[in-house]
Amino acid sequence: MEVENLYLLRRLEESSNYFGRSYSFRYNVWKRCQSIRRYFLTGLKKFGSQQPIRVLEVGCSDAWLTYWLKAEFSKIFNLIFLGIDLSYLDIDFACQRKRYFQHSGCYFQVMDAQRLGFKDNTFDIVIASELLEHILRPKIVIGEICRVLKKGGIFIATTPHKNSGLVARLLKIFRKPGKDYFASFIEDNERSKVRLASDQGKTGAGFGHISVKTKKEWVDILRKEGFAVELIQGTGGLFLGSPYLDRHRILFALSVILDVVLERLPFSYLWSELLIFQVKKC
Repeated sequence: MEVENLYLLRRLEESSNYFGRSYSFRYNVWKRCQSIRRYFLTGLKKFGSQQPIRVLEVGCSDAWLTYWLKAEFSKIFNLIFLGIDLSYLDIDFACQRKRYFQHSGCYFQVMDAQRLGFKDNTFDIVIASELLEHILRPKIVIGEICRVLKKGGIFIATTPHKNSGLVARLLKIFRKPGKDYFASFIEDNERSKVRLASDQGKTGAGFGHISVKTKKEWVDILRKEGFAVELIQGTGGLFLGSPYLDRHRILFALSVILDVVLERLPFSYLWSELLIFQVKKC
């Protein structure tokens, strides 16, 4: 009962933090989820709807993403989900939800992403959303993911993009001494990044953003660990979200419109706060 109460208190705190954040921040959460959904569907189509498709989510937290994807696609594809996380509380919550709603075809275990307890060539698709940046040596995790994937299997991941936010960085160039037009906007944006890292560092059993890398750095690691890069795009919007954008709704609306236009370009990662990539095991 003490563990359950602790978990409930943490969930209430997280819920309060989430809805207390700006709606411009929540746009980024929504876009990241939609990007994962789109990439996941692309991966599913490669396997077809007849054969069983084994999906592993590494760092599943309380399995909200697993349950969402399962509800979206289980009627079309034969999916078997397995979620792992280092946090006992998160896995316990995921299992309780499974029992309460009588979900089938999904299983959860407490496990370290750096030492996956599965045989080689076990899964068809692996998902890791907002996980790699919390690992001190993400290369080890990527190597483990490659090991448990079948040949031709798909790995989908999202992670913050180092030196991203091209628009925000350009605004800094146009600052004028004594007339710092964009200072409050950029500072709000930077504060939201710090808050996000701090909030995520408090959840589960992970750390803050200790392994944020550039697109090139991630590509180099992925290729060295045995992956072929298929798709890399930006996601999460032009800005992480900030109180300044909330106070200037027209500016926020324009940033969303611009984001919709720019995301269709092959180098959308240049101005996005987050990266999403889909790679295939060679």
